[in-house]
Amino acid sequence: MLLLATIFGPCAEAGTWWRGAWEYRVGVTFPAGKRGENTPTGLAGDDVGVVTFHHGGFMQADDRDVRVVTSRGKVVPHRILMTGPGDRCRVAFALQTGVPKYYVYFGNPNVEATKTRLDIQRGVLIEMWPYTDGRANTPQQALRTLQLAKSKPALGAEFAADIFQGCNPFGAGQNIVGLYTAWIVAPQAGEYEFATSSMNASFLWVDDALVVRNGGWHGPQWRVVCRGKVNLTAGLHKLTFLHVSPWGDPIAVVVWQPPGRKWSRVDAGAVTPVRQGLPGVIEKRGRAVNVDFAVRPGGEVFCRNRYYQRRDFVSRIQGRGEHGIQWRWEFGDGLSGEGQNIQHVFLTPGVYTIKLTAQGLGRPMEMTHRVEIDRPWSQRWMNQLERLGEYAKLTATYDLSKLSPRDNAEAAVLFQRARDDENLRKTCEIFLQRKQADAESIQTVLPIHVESLLATEKFADARNAVAALQHAASMSKQPDISEDMLLRAADVLLEPLRKPDEVMTIIQRVLEKAANRPAILRRARIALGDAWRVKGDREKARQAYNQAGVDEDIAKNTPAIARGDFARRTEAYLNTRDYSAARDALDQWEQALPADKLEGYSTMLRVELLLAEKQYLQAARLAETLVKVNPQSLHAPNLLMQAYRAYHAVGQNKPARQTLERLVNDYRESPLSVKAKRLLE
Repeated sequence: MLLLATIFGPCAEAGTWWRGAWEYRVGVTFPAGKRGENTPTGLAGDDVGVVTFHHGGFMQADDRDVRVVTSRGKVVPHRILMTGPGDRCRVAFALQTGVPKYYVYFGNPNVEATKTRLDIQRGVLIEMWPYTDGRANTPQQALRTLQLAKSKPALGAEFAADIFQGCNPFGAGQNIVGLYTAWIVAPQAGEYEFATSSMNASFLWVDDALVVRNGGWHGPQWRVVCRGKVNLTAGLHKLTFLHVSPWGDPIAVVVWQPPGRKWSRVDAGAVTPVRQGLPGVIEKRGRAVNVDFAVRPGGEVFCRNRYYQRRDFVSRIQGRGEHGIQWRWEFGDGLSGEGQNIQHVFLTPGVYTIKLTAQGLGRPMEMTHRVEIDRPWSQRWMNQLERLGEYAKLTATYDLSKLSPRDNAEAAVLFQRARDDENLRKTCEIFLQRKQADAESIQTVLPIHVESLLATEKFADARNAVAALQHAASMSKQPDISEDMLLRAADVLLEPLRKPDEVMTIIQRVLEKAANRPAILRRARIALGDAWRVKGDREKARQAYNQAGVDEDIAKNTPAIARGDFARRTEAYLNTRDYSAARDALDQWEQALPADKLEGYSTMLRVELLLAEKQYLQAARLAETLVKVNPQSLHAPNLLMQAYRAYHAVGQNKPARQTLERLVNDYRESPLSVKAKRLLE
């Protein structure tokens, strides 16, 4: 028996496994679909199937070891459309009549690439590259630009329903060169007219003959203007559409007008079919039981120009039942989970190493795939978003201390947007337990954390905000980031804590280190002027502001015009209750012309903003600070009346009365003193 097994073993294995030199394979099946959908077309060339799967890193980097074989052992022509990001592979192959199942074999390092390449004559194949350089006024220029783009790695390739595109289906980039090869069936012989519309240049060839010119850089056309006619026989024809767009959303469409019909897109009724295959479990040669998993889009949610992704992970086993197996997942972001099928929210895009471990099979079995987590760009126009609160609830169950600083920061943004204050504070505190973090994460988390602390209007939380900013200054090795955090701490110390002496100590530290960084140096001098202003020393405040100088890009030559523009914009925003825009305008004004903080009008508008936002005590303090440092200001009476309004709103009668008394006693010439006297009475 041993002798017979030795002699006949390889032949017996060949009945189920194509070649022993290939270690892995993935089975491919095709769903039943609609009636007649799987019927051979009978057209010239091969009918085509396509499958996308993850290969677990077992495929050779140059994919030379890929072979597609029928369940009967026949090798069929194939073409790798794209590999990556991660372990993703998309392969098209020739379908055989009456064959229900195919296998994609890989995992053979000692083989050369196949010389039999599939000649695709079905569907609409999109191939896209990043635009690098070149013109496209003429077809010849566009073709040279295409060759130049092909010198770079492709963005991707896939089959589409027709030649219609509203975005880059392979990522966020807009500068692209796209080549669309479509095989269509003309329903009858006759004269056909084609037209294109595109962002920037596009050209259309029908059966390799140029039919439509739409060259140059321009926006998409809203009428059928770039058109051409061609006589076609009934049956199969080839469309080649080249789109070159170095800027703007890469919009492109091809329409046609068959004999006796209206204009329409060249839709699925004319495009020859490509069958989408379903991948099975990765099988290893000689292994009776195989474990694998599938990754499916679960959904996405939009939050502050970020898209958080949810993925569904489905465990799969081949060779035995699922009973008695414990499944453990590692998601590549520091987090893990348990369960046969599980969902997970990814806070940042990227390629993650996902690992599944199955216990209960005699020995642990594992499968690992490198999986790209990003927006489904080809479906971006669908705009099917999920509920933000559900993502926040799911993320709150994670051990956030295991996240990277970047993911930790994104969790803070998610909780802030979901108005989950408890988990926001928890997330920020976890972040601040780190000794180091990247600059982007620090600049994301700290403003959010400080804003949430100051919103409580508690002295202790304001002190905690200062401590957090000072710790953040030590988390980065970049001087600009450290000093930015210190200057933010100085802002909090000044308002709401009113600790100008502590501010001066911090500013002195920054000034000693920022001699060669003009932007930081200017901010520090403005902050020093603010501290002297709060202390009531007008001359030292003005000296610091003058040392900072005006913003040369905004107000150097025409400060009066810049001042008037800022004032009018702020007034308009306050009138329309666009308080965020009003604050931005005031910030720009006082950064461009810091000495204006001593004059009163920008302060008066800022106090008006604070009153509108019901930040009454801060409004009162700011108004009284200006009157203290510059009692001769033309705006002092108005500021005192604003301070009265603020104190009155929160029921602080004593300071409200004192403010009115000062207005009556010190500003008798102002009409507001009469109003103040009546209010006192």
